[in-house]
This record gives sequence, structure tokens and C-alpha cells, in this order.
Amino acid sequence: MKFNKTFAALVAVLALVFAGNALAAKKYYVGVEKTEWDVVLQNNVARVDNEIDGKQIHFGYQASENFSIELVYGANDDLDDDETYYGVLLRPQTQLFSIVKASVIMGLVRGPLFEESDGFSWGFGAEFTPSKIFSLTADWIHYADEDDQATGISGRISGLNLGVRLRFGGGED
Repeated sequence: MKFNKTFAALVAVLALVFAGNALAAKKYYVGVEKTEWDVVLQNNVARVDNEIDGKQIHFGYQASENFSIELVYGANDDLDDDETYYGVLLRPQTQLFSIVKASVIMGLVRGPLFEESDGFSWGFGAEFTPSKIFSLTADWIHYADEDDQATGISGRISGLNLGVRLRFGGGED
């Protein structure tokens, strides 16, 4: 529940702060995604697979036709403490069809779930843009590989993110 209030407040602040300038600039966007991650923990004896649902918000800047940078903030709903995370993602991208873009995703993500990880994340994404303002997104991201030498437990966090994106001012000219 704590995340829902924080999430709503962050969306409201972003909308108020960036609305005036971003509406004119045409290069900023905000996105909201539903996350479904696969968390795998294993050692020499057993393997445990868990699915964790959550949500995240992106605030991005389209630096050029083929490159954007995003700030991401999110939380996992299935964990007791609504563990939040944040990061920076780089998205080199290319136009596949008139309304479809593909991207490679690279960045750093930090938060309690990623404590033993180097934080480097990578993945692939697609964006379906039926209009200059609105788009649908699908990303698969490998968030972390963790190895705890003391306990012999290794872990992997990866998952699918599905969302919507709103471009201020109608996107690229």
C-alpha cells in the first residue's frame, strides 16, 4: 500500500513539474508498466522459482531518433515491504516498421532486491506506436545475477514488463 501512495504522488509531481516545458519540447515521455519477474534461487541441492508482480514508472528523454535515456522507479507488489527500486536505462533503438520500434536495453538498477548484484541490467524491448502521443511497450529485462559465496546460493532475476507510454507534445517532429 505504501508504494501505491508513493507511485501516485510521483506521477502527480512529474505531471505538474514537466507539463509546461515538456509539452513544448516534444522529446520527453512518461511510461507506466506492469511487471512480472521470474526470480530463481538455487544451490547444489534445490531450486526455487518465484514470480513477483509489480509496477514501475519511467520518465524518459528521446535524445535522438535512435537513442533514449530513462529514469525508472518501481516496486514489487508480492513482497511484504513493498520493496522499491530505481535505475537508469539506456535504449538504443531502431524503427522496424512505420509504427514499431525495437530496442536494446542497458542500465543500472538498485534496490534491496538487488543487494548482492552488480546492478547491471540488459534486455530487449518493442514499442508499438499507433499515434505520436501514445504507445504500448513490451520489454524483457535481465535484472540481476547474484552469487553468495558464503551460502552457496545463486540467484537470477529477469522478467517481462508491459506498459503504456505518453509522449509530451506529440513526440518527434
